[in-house]
Amino acid sequence: MDLSCSIIHSLPIGSERYNFNARHGTPVRSQQTYVEVCIIASVNLNSTDTEVTFPKHQHIELFYPSIPTIGSNFFRQLGEVTLNLELRKGNLSELLFGESKLNHLKIGDTGLSRFEVVDEYDSNLQTLIIHERLITVLPTRVNLLRELRSLDLSGCSLTIVDLSQLNGLNLLNALVLADNQLSSVEDGGVGVNLPALNKFDVQQNELSRIDRFPEMFPALKFTRIMQNRWDCEWVSEVRDKIWRKNITVLGTDFRCGRRINNGGLCCTYAHPFRARLAIAKAMLSVLDELSATSTGDGTATQSIDPLITFKVYENETVDGVIGVETQNVGIYLQNPIGVVLLVVIPCSLAIIKRTIECSRVQRNSTCFIEGVSFHTPTEEYFTAFPTSPHIIIESSEILHFSGQLFDALAETAFLTLKGSLIPTVTFRSDELHCLRIDNTGLREFAVTPFENRNLNTLIINGNPLSAIPSTVRYLTGLSILDLSNNQLEHVKLDWFQTMENLLVLDLSGNRITRLDIPPSLRFGRLKNFWVNHNLLRHVPFFPNFAPALRRVRLVENRWSCEWVAQVRQAIWTASIEVYGAEYVCPDKLDGGLCCYEDYLYHGTDIEVEHEARRTYLVDRIEVEQFPRAERMLARDENREERQHMILKHSFDVLEQKYRRLVEQKEQLEQRFVNTVRELERTVKRLTAELTEAQDTIRAQNLKIVLR
Repeated sequence: MDLSCSIIHSLPIGSERYNFNARHGTPVRSQQTYVEVCIIASVNLNSTDTEVTFPKHQHIELFYPSIPTIGSNFFRQLGEVTLNLELRKGNLSELLFGESKLNHLKIGDTGLSRFEVVDEYDSNLQTLIIHERLITVLPTRVNLLRELRSLDLSGCSLTIVDLSQLNGLNLLNALVLADNQLSSVEDGGVGVNLPALNKFDVQQNELSRIDRFPEMFPALKFTRIMQNRWDCEWVSEVRDKIWRKNITVLGTDFRCGRRINNGGLCCTYAHPFRARLAIAKAMLSVLDELSATSTGDGTATQSIDPLITFKVYENETVDGVIGVETQNVGIYLQNPIGVVLLVVIPCSLAIIKRTIECSRVQRNSTCFIEGVSFHTPTEEYFTAFPTSPHIIIESSEILHFSGQLFDALAETAFLTLKGSLIPTVTFRSDELHCLRIDNTGLREFAVTPFENRNLNTLIINGNPLSAIPSTVRYLTGLSILDLSNNQLEHVKLDWFQTMENLLVLDLSGNRITRLDIPPSLRFGRLKNFWVNHNLLRHVPFFPNFAPALRRVRLVENRWSCEWVAQVRQAIWTASIEVYGAEYVCPDKLDGGLCCYEDYLYHGTDIEVEHEARRTYLVDRIEVEQFPRAERMLARDENREERQHMILKHSFDVLEQKYRRLVEQKEQLEQRFVNTVRELERTVKRLTAELTEAQDTIRAQNLKIVLR
């Protein structure tokens, strides 16, 4: 097979082949250098024994290759002039590297799951870059690549790395393990020997500590270790070592939520008892300074009762209680390392509101709220959200976003709930114009039965929502209704008939098998109608129910061929634009839509409300009720077809159950992550409050001394 360049493009030299700059963390480029790259698109090789002739170019890129396995024979056939090879996107599951003269090899987004150096030889490879999510371990025998200077495995799925497997790479200058799932970096019990390692990058992982860091790398000058789950005690130890060895730390953690920011690294205590003890000691120091200034000039100290009584009950088996008592108020922190429970007992018994604060605010006044948690109705009643026109709540756990929480939104017109655990939402608001619920695990959505003309946009995406309530008809002001990428199975469009201004209706990406549309239904202003990626066989009275329709998406359904043939003419007559088309179908392709001959459609039966027959459901399978003689005849003629449909339906049911289990697992994992984040934010807030109190007391002491 003779390969030729699909295109020769002038591209800048990859950043990994420049010297690393400590200040900016970017390549040093005194001048931009470009090289001619031969891009070969869509190479298809099914056998490693296929003889291939490559074009004679120094830089070659295989774009969207389909090569299940690449072996040594493949690299042997590369011409000696070729020094740089990149494999980008496509289909590649296994790569056996050997007998190559390459200097640089880069692999990304190809589906590669295994990389192995097959034998020891005089390798010239200096740069190896692998960005593949299916790679879970270090490349096998990578230490045989003796000339390797840079090894970049960022964007993979490594969980545990044994650095002793790299022993022998005496020229290795940079090791990048960022954006993986690392929980442990080990030395294999035999030590690490990387004498030339200058840069070590493990940012964005799950690490809590790295033993013998940084002394295991004698030549280390630069490191990037942010965005991990560091243990605070380890961070304190390592900071001193980094300072003494004059190592430059690239990048810092700016926002730690409720975790502690220790020298630019977010961290938590590995043992909750130690964290509680540290908080207690800090509060005791505040008490000492406060007591020293409580009597003014320091006289008659013994005769005056202290204004503040500080109590600490602490041991390793019982959750600690830290309390501060004044003459009028008692405040107790139950388990301060966990979720904080504030019990405030003022003499006046006045109710104190819990004010939620913005985690950050953008220039357009958008307020981001993170890590909010509500578990009881009492917490909801005493909550006040910040005054902001646009609020985005993310990474939170709210089991029921109730009407009380909507009432707590002051002057908010746009509300977004995303990336959280919010399984139930009950909408009640006369102020909101837009409500968006993205990936919150929403299973139940309700609307209070009162007409609402203010909400004009409702978007619910990426949730396990399987049904919408009939009370959605009270949202009469909607112009955009997006219910895409959920798990809806049946929708009654007459529930939307009250929405006179509805312009966009998006039901795509669900599991809808039936749309109920009465003959009299009309959406006078509907312009866009998306029902792609569902399980529909037909849409009754389409497109007559939307006389103003201009755009529609229908692909990826189970359309009846008879219905498709009927609708194509109606779409053409109404000048409706059809977005998307299908090209490969298991049964039949009709005008860009896949359809199925065995799915019968009788338009007259549907339009006359099934006068000639009755339809009922048995285990969610549609069964037709004919007169007895006709039913027996139909059974004989269609027995095999019905058996096939029943088996297919059973497969669909099992698939849906499996998906639900996967989604429940994701929901539990999200809840666990939110709980951990809440714990981290608790420690952070307490630490900040204690630091502020210490600064205040010190300032007061300084004023007293100056007097």
